[in-house]
Amino acid sequence: MAELPGEGTYVCTLDEETQKKAKDELKEDPKERASKIQAVRDWIKKHPYITSRTDDAFILRFLRLCKSSVLDTQKRIEQFCIKRTTSEGAPEWFASQDVDDPKIIDILSKPAQIVLPKPKGKKDGPVYILSLSRNMDPNADINDMMRALYMTVDTNVMDENMQVHGMYFIQDMKGVGMDIMKIWNRENITKAIKVWKDVYPTRTKQFHYVNMPRFLNAIMEIIKLFLGKKLSDRMKIHHSEKEFAKKIPKECLPNEYGGTAGTIEEIYAPFREKVLNNRQEYELLKQCWADEEKMPKEVPTGDAWGMVGSFRKMETD
Repeated sequence: MAELPGEGTYVCTLDEETQKKAKDELKEDPKERASKIQAVRDWIKKHPYITSRTDDAFILRFLRLCKSSVLDTQKRIEQFCIKRTTSEGAPEWFASQDVDDPKIIDILSKPAQIVLPKPKGKKDGPVYILSLSRNMDPNADINDMMRALYMTVDTNVMDENMQVHGMYFIQDMKGVGMDIMKIWNRENITKAIKVWKDVYPTRTKQFHYVNMPRFLNAIMEIIKLFLGKKLSDRMKIHHSEKEFAKKIPKECLPNEYGGTAGTIEEIYAPFREKVLNNRQEYELLKQCWADEEKMPKEVPTGDAWGMVGSFRKMETD
Protein backbone atom coordinates (compact mmCIF):
# COMPACT_ATOMS: atom_id res chain seq x y z
CA MET A 1 0.00 0.00 0.00
CA ALA A 2 1.34 3.42 -0.96
CA GLU A 3 2.09 5.83 1.84
CA LEU A 4 -0.24 8.80 2.18
CA PRO A 5 1.21 12.23 1.40
CA GLY A 6 1.68 14.32 4.53
CA GLU A 7 -1.28 16.25 5.92
CA GLY A 8 -0.96 20.02 6.07
CA THR A 9 1.84 20.11 3.51
CA TYR A 10 0.11 21.78 0.52
CA VAL A 11 2.21 24.29 -1.40
CA CYS A 12 0.36 26.21 -4.11
CA THR A 13 1.85 25.77 -7.60
CA LEU A 14 -0.64 27.98 -9.44
CA ASP A 15 0.45 31.19 -11.13
CA GLU A 16 -0.98 34.54 -9.96
CA GLU A 17 -3.63 34.70 -12.69
CA THR A 18 -4.93 31.22 -11.85
CA GLN A 19 -4.90 31.96 -8.11
CA LYS A 20 -7.03 35.03 -8.81
CA LYS A 21 -9.43 32.94 -10.87
CA ALA A 22 -9.65 30.41 -8.02
CA LYS A 23 -10.49 33.22 -5.61
CA ASP A 24 -13.02 34.96 -7.88
CA GLU A 25 -14.80 31.89 -9.27
CA LEU A 26 -14.21 29.17 -6.68
CA LYS A 27 -14.18 31.34 -3.53
CA GLU A 28 -10.77 29.95 -2.61
CA ASP A 29 -9.24 32.26 -0.02
CA PRO A 30 -5.58 31.33 0.62
CA LYS A 31 -6.05 32.48 4.24
CA GLU A 32 -8.88 30.00 4.77
CA ARG A 33 -7.68 27.16 2.55
CA ALA A 34 -5.84 25.19 5.25
CA SER A 35 -8.65 25.52 7.82
CA LYS A 36 -11.25 24.28 5.32
CA ILE A 37 -9.07 21.32 4.36
CA GLN A 38 -8.70 20.52 8.06
CA ALA A 39 -12.46 20.77 8.64
CA VAL A 40 -13.08 18.19 5.91
CA ARG A 41 -10.25 16.01 7.25
CA ASP A 42 -11.72 16.02 10.77
CA TRP A 43 -15.12 15.08 9.33
CA ILE A 44 -13.65 12.16 7.36
CA LYS A 45 -11.91 10.76 10.43
CA LYS A 46 -15.20 10.68 12.36
CA HIS A 47 -17.32 9.26 9.55
CA PRO A 48 -19.11 6.05 10.61
CA TYR A 49 -18.90 4.13 7.33
CA ILE A 50 -16.43 5.65 4.87
CA THR A 51 -12.65 5.54 4.89
CA SER A 52 -10.84 8.08 2.75
CA ARG A 53 -7.57 9.73 1.97
CA THR A 54 -7.05 12.85 4.07
CA ASP A 55 -4.07 14.46 2.34
CA ASP A 56 -4.36 18.10 1.29
CA ALA A 57 -4.15 17.52 -2.46
CA PHE A 58 -7.03 15.01 -2.45
CA ILE A 59 -9.37 17.14 -0.33
CA LEU A 60 -8.51 20.35 -2.18
CA ARG A 61 -9.58 19.00 -5.58
CA PHE A 62 -13.08 18.45 -4.12
CA LEU A 63 -13.13 21.82 -2.35
CA ARG A 64 -12.38 23.53 -5.64
CA LEU A 65 -15.15 21.63 -7.40
CA CYS A 66 -17.56 22.66 -4.64
CA LYS A 67 -16.50 26.33 -4.67
CA SER A 68 -14.96 26.02 -1.20
CA SER A 69 -18.14 24.77 0.47
CA VAL A 70 -17.09 22.37 3.24
CA LEU A 71 -20.57 20.81 3.38
CA ASP A 72 -20.72 20.15 -0.38
CA THR A 73 -17.18 18.78 -0.30
CA GLN A 74 -18.17 16.31 2.41
CA LYS A 75 -21.08 15.20 0.25
CA ARG A 76 -18.84 14.66 -2.78
CA ILE A 77 -16.17 12.72 -0.92
CA GLU A 78 -18.78 10.53 0.72
CA GLN A 79 -20.32 9.75 -2.68
CA PHE A 80 -16.86 9.23 -4.20
CA CYS A 81 -16.20 6.45 -1.68
CA ILE A 82 -19.69 4.97 -2.03
CA LYS A 83 -19.92 4.93 -5.82
CA ARG A 84 -16.43 3.46 -6.26
CA THR A 85 -16.86 0.57 -3.82
CA THR A 86 -20.51 -0.33 -3.18
CA SER A 87 -23.52 -1.60 -5.13
CA GLU A 88 -24.87 1.98 -5.24
CA GLY A 89 -22.24 2.72 -7.89
CA ALA A 90 -19.91 0.70 -10.11
CA PRO A 91 -17.27 -1.01 -7.93
CA GLU A 92 -16.27 -3.31 -10.80
CA TRP A 93 -14.90 -0.25 -12.64
CA PHE A 94 -12.46 0.54 -9.84
CA ALA A 95 -11.68 -2.86 -8.32
CA SER A 96 -8.26 -3.25 -9.89
CA GLN A 97 -6.53 -0.22 -11.37
CA ASP A 98 -3.45 -2.31 -12.11
CA VAL A 99 -0.85 -0.85 -14.47
CA ASP A 100 0.60 -4.36 -14.94
CA ASP A 101 -2.69 -5.89 -16.05
CA PRO A 102 -2.31 -7.02 -19.72
CA LYS A 103 -5.95 -6.05 -20.41
CA ILE A 104 -5.35 -2.50 -19.16
CA ILE A 105 -2.10 -2.23 -21.10
CA ASP A 106 -3.85 -3.40 -24.28
CA ILE A 107 -6.75 -0.96 -23.92
CA LEU A 108 -4.39 1.94 -23.20
CA SER A 109 -2.27 1.03 -26.24
CA LYS A 110 -4.95 2.61 -28.44
CA PRO A 111 -5.47 6.41 -28.32
CA ALA A 112 -9.08 6.35 -27.15
CA GLN A 113 -8.78 9.29 -24.77
CA ILE A 114 -6.11 11.96 -25.15
CA VAL A 115 -5.20 15.07 -23.19
CA LEU A 116 -4.36 17.69 -25.81
CA PRO A 117 -1.33 19.95 -25.30
CA LYS A 118 -1.71 23.55 -24.20
CA PRO A 119 -0.61 26.36 -26.54
CA LYS A 120 3.15 26.84 -26.58
CA GLY A 121 4.47 28.78 -23.58
CA LYS A 122 1.13 28.57 -21.70
CA LYS A 123 0.93 26.41 -18.57
CA ASP A 124 -2.46 27.53 -17.29
CA GLY A 125 -5.87 27.46 -18.92
CA PRO A 126 -8.49 24.74 -19.46
CA VAL A 127 -7.61 21.17 -20.39
CA TYR A 128 -8.92 19.79 -23.68
CA ILE A 129 -9.63 16.06 -23.72
CA LEU A 130 -10.25 14.30 -27.03
CA SER A 131 -12.06 10.96 -27.01
CA LEU A 132 -11.92 8.81 -30.14
CA SER A 133 -14.84 6.38 -30.14
CA ARG A 134 -13.42 4.44 -33.09
CA ASN A 135 -10.57 3.25 -30.87
CA MET A 136 -12.94 1.69 -28.33
CA ASP A 137 -13.47 -2.00 -29.05
CA PRO A 138 -17.23 -2.74 -28.81
CA ASN A 139 -16.38 -6.37 -28.07
CA ALA A 140 -14.12 -5.53 -25.12
CA ASP A 141 -15.29 -6.17 -21.58
CA ILE A 142 -16.99 -2.97 -20.37
CA ASN A 143 -15.47 -3.37 -16.91
CA ASP A 144 -11.92 -3.54 -18.30
CA MET A 145 -12.60 -0.56 -20.54
CA MET A 146 -13.97 1.56 -17.70
CA ARG A 147 -11.10 0.57 -15.39
CA ALA A 148 -8.68 1.91 -17.99
CA LEU A 149 -10.80 5.00 -18.66
CA TYR A 150 -10.98 5.99 -14.99
CA MET A 151 -7.24 5.54 -14.63
CA THR A 152 -6.93 8.37 -17.18
CA VAL A 153 -9.53 10.41 -15.28
CA ASP A 154 -7.78 9.84 -11.93
CA THR A 155 -4.57 11.06 -13.54
CA ASN A 156 -6.20 14.17 -15.01
CA VAL A 157 -7.89 15.34 -11.81
CA MET A 158 -4.50 15.69 -10.14
CA ASP A 159 -3.77 18.70 -12.38
CA GLU A 160 -4.25 21.89 -10.31
CA ASN A 161 -4.77 24.02 -13.40
CA MET A 162 -7.59 21.76 -14.57
CA GLN A 163 -9.16 21.94 -11.10
CA VAL A 164 -9.39 25.72 -11.48
CA HIS A 165 -9.80 26.32 -15.23
CA GLY A 166 -11.92 23.26 -15.96
CA MET A 167 -12.08 20.75 -18.78
CA TYR A 168 -13.44 20.75 -22.34
CA PHE A 169 -14.49 17.26 -23.43
CA ILE A 170 -14.48 16.45 -27.15
CA GLN A 171 -16.01 13.20 -28.46
CA ASP A 172 -15.32 12.22 -32.06
CA MET A 173 -17.75 9.46 -33.08
CA LYS A 174 -16.43 8.86 -36.59
CA GLY A 175 -16.58 5.16 -37.45
CA VAL A 176 -19.06 4.25 -34.72
CA GLY A 177 -21.60 1.59 -35.65
CA MET A 178 -24.62 -0.01 -34.03
CA ASP A 179 -22.34 -2.46 -32.21
CA ILE A 180 -21.49 0.35 -29.76
CA MET A 181 -24.83 -0.48 -28.14
CA LYS A 182 -23.17 -3.60 -26.72
CA ILE A 183 -21.19 -1.25 -24.49
CA TRP A 184 -23.55 1.65 -23.97
CA ASN A 185 -26.75 -0.08 -23.03
CA ARG A 186 -29.19 1.45 -20.57
CA GLU A 187 -27.55 -0.12 -17.50
CA ASN A 188 -24.06 1.12 -18.31
CA ILE A 189 -25.21 4.60 -19.31
CA THR A 190 -27.05 4.91 -15.99
CA LYS A 191 -24.00 3.76 -14.02
CA ALA A 192 -21.65 6.05 -15.94
CA ILE A 193 -23.78 9.13 -15.30
CA LYS A 194 -24.25 8.16 -11.65
CA VAL A 195 -20.48 7.94 -11.16
CA TRP A 196 -19.61 11.04 -13.19
CA LYS A 197 -22.24 13.66 -12.48
CA ASP A 198 -22.24 13.86 -8.69
CA VAL A 199 -18.97 12.22 -7.77
CA TYR A 200 -15.83 13.02 -9.74
CA PRO A 201 -14.01 16.33 -9.06
CA THR A 202 -14.08 17.50 -12.68
CA ARG A 203 -15.29 20.94 -13.76
CA THR A 204 -16.58 20.15 -17.25
CA LYS A 205 -17.09 23.48 -19.01
CA GLN A 206 -18.28 22.13 -22.36
CA PHE A 207 -19.02 18.84 -24.14
CA HIS A 208 -18.34 18.83 -27.90
CA TYR A 209 -19.61 16.02 -30.13
CA VAL A 210 -18.57 15.62 -33.76
CA ASN A 211 -19.36 13.02 -36.45
CA MET A 212 -22.25 11.70 -34.38
CA PRO A 213 -24.37 9.07 -36.22
CA ARG A 214 -28.09 9.74 -36.33
CA PHE A 215 -29.01 6.54 -34.51
CA LEU A 216 -27.45 8.00 -31.34
CA ASN A 217 -29.69 11.11 -31.28
CA ALA A 218 -32.32 9.44 -29.10
CA ILE A 219 -29.67 8.22 -26.64
CA MET A 220 -28.18 11.70 -26.41
CA GLU A 221 -31.59 13.11 -25.48
CA ILE A 222 -31.89 10.53 -22.69
CA ILE A 223 -28.40 11.40 -21.45
CA LYS A 224 -29.37 15.10 -21.36
CA LEU A 225 -32.31 14.26 -19.12
CA PHE A 226 -30.01 12.44 -16.69
CA LEU A 227 -27.44 15.23 -16.72
CA GLY A 228 -29.91 17.99 -15.97
CA LYS A 229 -30.28 21.42 -17.59
CA LYS A 230 -27.00 22.93 -16.39
CA LEU A 231 -24.77 20.25 -17.93
CA SER A 232 -26.96 19.49 -20.95
CA ASP A 233 -26.83 23.19 -21.93
CA ARG A 234 -23.05 22.76 -22.21
CA MET A 235 -23.38 20.03 -24.84
CA LYS A 236 -22.57 21.15 -28.38
CA ILE A 237 -23.16 18.91 -31.41
CA HIS A 238 -21.11 19.82 -34.49
CA HIS A 239 -22.12 18.78 -37.99
CA SER A 240 -18.60 18.94 -39.42
CA GLU A 241 -15.01 18.74 -38.23
CA LYS A 242 -14.39 22.23 -39.64
CA GLU A 243 -17.16 23.66 -37.46
CA PHE A 244 -15.81 21.91 -34.37
CA ALA A 245 -12.19 22.87 -35.07
CA LYS A 246 -13.09 26.58 -34.85
CA LYS A 247 -13.96 26.12 -31.17
CA ILE A 248 -10.56 24.73 -30.13
CA PRO A 249 -7.22 26.61 -30.30
CA LYS A 250 -5.31 25.43 -33.38
CA GLU A 251 -2.16 24.85 -31.30
CA CYS A 252 -4.09 22.31 -29.20
CA LEU A 253 -5.56 20.31 -32.09
CA PRO A 254 -3.90 17.24 -33.63
CA ASN A 255 -2.70 17.55 -37.23
CA GLU A 256 -5.53 15.22 -38.30
CA TYR A 257 -8.02 17.95 -37.40
CA GLY A 258 -6.15 20.78 -39.08
CA GLY A 259 -4.21 21.73 -35.95
CA THR A 260 -0.50 22.10 -35.32
CA ALA A 261 -0.03 20.08 -32.10
CA GLY A 262 1.39 16.97 -33.79
CA THR A 263 -0.20 13.68 -34.80
CA ILE A 264 -2.64 11.85 -32.53
CA GLU A 265 -0.02 9.17 -31.85
CA GLU A 266 2.65 11.76 -31.01
CA ILE A 267 0.34 13.51 -28.54
CA TYR A 268 -0.96 10.29 -27.00
CA ALA A 269 2.34 8.52 -26.33
CA PRO A 270 3.53 10.72 -23.42
CA PHE A 271 0.03 10.82 -21.90
CA ARG A 272 -0.20 7.02 -21.98
CA GLU A 273 3.15 6.79 -20.18
CA LYS A 274 1.92 9.28 -17.59
CA VAL A 275 -1.14 7.12 -16.89
CA LEU A 276 0.88 3.91 -16.66
CA ASN A 277 3.47 5.57 -14.39
CA ASN A 278 0.81 6.85 -11.99
CA ARG A 279 0.89 3.71 -9.85
CA GLN A 280 1.09 5.54 -6.50
CA GLU A 281 -2.11 7.50 -7.11
CA TYR A 282 -4.08 4.34 -7.93
CA GLU A 283 -2.74 2.72 -4.76
CA LEU A 284 -3.74 5.73 -2.67
CA LEU A 285 -7.26 5.70 -4.10
CA LYS A 286 -7.75 2.16 -2.78
CA GLN A 287 -7.98 3.79 0.64
CA CYS A 288 -11.26 5.45 -0.40
CA TRP A 289 -14.07 3.02 0.32
CA ALA A 290 -17.39 2.62 2.10
CA ASP A 291 -18.61 -0.15 4.41
CA GLU A 292 -21.92 -1.03 2.77
CA GLU A 293 -23.14 -2.99 5.79
CA LYS A 294 -22.89 0.12 7.98
CA MET A 295 -24.58 2.45 5.49
CA PRO A 296 -28.08 3.51 6.60
CA LYS A 297 -30.83 1.93 4.54
CA GLU A 298 -33.11 4.90 4.99
CA VAL A 299 -32.04 8.51 5.24
CA PRO A 300 -33.02 10.08 8.60
CA THR A 301 -34.70 13.48 8.42
CA GLY A 302 -34.04 14.73 11.96
CA ASP A 303 -31.70 17.48 13.09
CA ALA A 304 -28.84 15.04 13.63
CA TRP A 305 -28.46 14.58 9.88
CA GLY A 306 -29.36 18.04 8.72
CA MET A 307 -30.51 17.27 5.20
CA VAL A 308 -32.42 14.73 3.14
CA GLY A 309 -30.92 12.85 0.21
CA SER A 310 -28.02 10.56 -0.53
CA PHE A 311 -25.78 12.65 1.72
CA ARG A 312 -25.96 12.23 5.48
CA LYS A 313 -24.54 15.18 7.45
CA MET A 314 -22.62 13.95 10.47
CA GLU A 315 -22.64 15.25 14.00
CA THR A 316 -19.23 16.34 15.26
CA ASP A 317 -17.99 17.25 18.68
